Amino acid sequence: MPELQIWLVALPLLLVAGAIHVALSVPMRNVTIVDTLWPLLFVIAAATYTVTLPDRGARAALLLVLVTAWGLRLAAYLAWRNRGHEEDRRYQAIRRRNEPNFTLKSLYLIFGLQALLAWVISLRWRAASRAARRWACSTRWASRSGRWA
Repeated sequence: MPELQIWLVALPLLLVAGAIHVALSVPMRNVTIVDTLWPLLFVIAAATYTVTLPDRGARAALLLVLVTAWGLRLAAYLAWRNRGHEEDRRYQAIRRRNEPNFTLKSLYLIFGLQALLAWVISLRWRAASRAARRWACSTRWASRSGRWA
């Protein structure tokens, strides 16, 4: 699968995750759950990239494990920290400026934007998986030849 196609596969999944969180935020009247969603978007992206890669290896798996550990830890902490609190003042201000129909507007102003930003930032994941392979190859070469690559 070409690189661009691999990256494009993740975007709709991230947008769907955002839409699901919009639906979860409506009965609570609290979009602060987007903070909990943020690290999970990277987990979704990394898992998507790993699954769709034709050359999955140990490095890609290690990156997935590290991103997942970070994402789950941060999401759990943010969920715990925000539990039982009212909507964050940043989101209250956005809500006030965008009434009526804030629910619909939050789909693209908050959740969609977060998904898009996470997607753009996660594009470096593939480069990191390649860089890890190149670095490992160069250090292997250096150890055999006695010179640094």
